[in-house]
Amino acid sequence: MRYAVKQHHLMNTLVLAVIILLAATVPQVHAANLRINMVDGTSLEVPYCWEEAGQIKFEMAGGTAGIPRSSVASIQEIVTAGEFAPDVMVKSTASARATDKSKAIETIVEKQVPTKATYRTLTQEEIAQLMAARPQAELKDTTKELRIHSTTVSQQADLTDLAQVQGNGAVLVMKQIMSTRDNVRTKRFTLNLYDAQGSIIERRPCEIVELSVDKKTLRQLGISGSLFSVVAVFRPDAKIKRYEITSQ
Repeated sequence: MRYAVKQHHLMNTLVLAVIILLAATVPQVHAANLRINMVDGTSLEVPYCWEEAGQIKFEMAGGTAGIPRSSVASIQEIVTAGEFAPDVMVKSTASARATDKSKAIETIVEKQVPTKATYRTLTQEEIAQLMAARPQAELKDTTKELRIHSTTVSQQADLTDLAQVQGNGAVLVMKQIMSTRDNVRTKRFTLNLYDAQGSIIERRPCEIVELSVDKKTLRQLGISGSLFSVVAVFRPDAKIKRYEITSQ
């Protein structure tokens, strides 16, 4: 009996060590969190969690907490998130896109990512005119079998643009370029748009394109795993205050 207790304690120690090591080595992205969605509609965010003995467990101040698996509706990875201000979002990516790495990635994307809608990227002058004509409120930058859940993607480039749809106004084209060691074909990416009260205004499925890049080029770019593009196209709206892309 004493041997069994020691063995169980050793196993728990090893499991915790593996989780801590994994958490330390997971690539950091803009929003390196998981969201545990409950059946009752509530949710909580954690850096990582794991399934053990019929519970979803996670570390918290003072120790480890557990939630019955039956009470959990889903576990989402928050891929990226931020305040919604189209002009700020576009301008903030301009300097980042000027780097050699972003230029190389953008060239790859332009050659491989199809466009479902026909649109023309606006010039900086057109963006300035469009933003000046919009309401100011819109511009504010306001288990016995252990299974570990952790962040799996790393953001490599943000290629967000304001664009003109033929004869039908402006749209925001969000292209988030990610890398991962997982199979993206098994994942579903969703754009969530929130209002000022934190309620979801709209959910939109994202277009996923896995990019074909040779291993030498990936090494030169400092990217491990595969590279893929997450694309969402939607109309800017003054009601939108925050955006988020999740996967599960």
